[in-house]
Amino acid sequence: RQEAMRLERLGQHPQIPTLVAYFEQDGHRYLVQEFIDGISMETQLQQQGAFDEGQIYQLLRDALPVLQFVHIQQIIHRDIKTQNLIRVPAPNPSVDTGAEASPQAGQLFLVDFGTAKFATASNILLVGTRIGGTGFGPPEQTIGRATFSSDLYGMGVACLRLLTKAPLAELFNRKKQKWEWQCAVKHPVSEGMEHILTKLVRHELRDRYK
Repeated sequence: RQEAMRLERLGQHPQIPTLVAYFEQDGHRYLVQEFIDGISMETQLQQQGAFDEGQIYQLLRDALPVLQFVHIQQIIHRDIKTQNLIRVPAPNPSVDTGAEASPQAGQLFLVDFGTAKFATASNILLVGTRIGGTGFGPPEQTIGRATFSSDLYGMGVACLRLLTKAPLAELFNRKKQKWEWQCAVKHPVSEGMEHILTKLVRHELRDRYK
């Protein structure tokens, strides 16, 4: 219930769906959130091909402040991936439909807080629910020790997926426990961007952005 109250506050952010309802029934808990009529980054990847550096830079500019807001509320999302980053399409200026543009047009949304964790000083070090299997999550999350940095890791992996369009299993070297993505990018990436993405997805928590 405390987490639902936190999520209700999160929904006041213009890039997070509004929490419509929270209820329990037959021993199960349910969250009902606003539907965002947009296109996920995964769908855009399939439709338009691999992203270039400019698109990745814009994605980070749009998404990281939202994550910062979430973390200030002491919430760890725990499921950052291309499917949960949704952009509402901006109107095509060459097509005049006569209808007013949605106030959400062009905005990037972070959705699906169903696995979010309420982080407190007492539980941040405790083993919690294990979230894994999608390829986007960091190693500490698979053993139930997600931190705020875990969300940044997921954001970094999402960027690698968008830059390469390659299956994540092909980008991760299990023997070395590191992401080897540079040779798979479809468009050139600057040294600065390479440094940012590499640090986001470091295997060791202490080597990542905090």
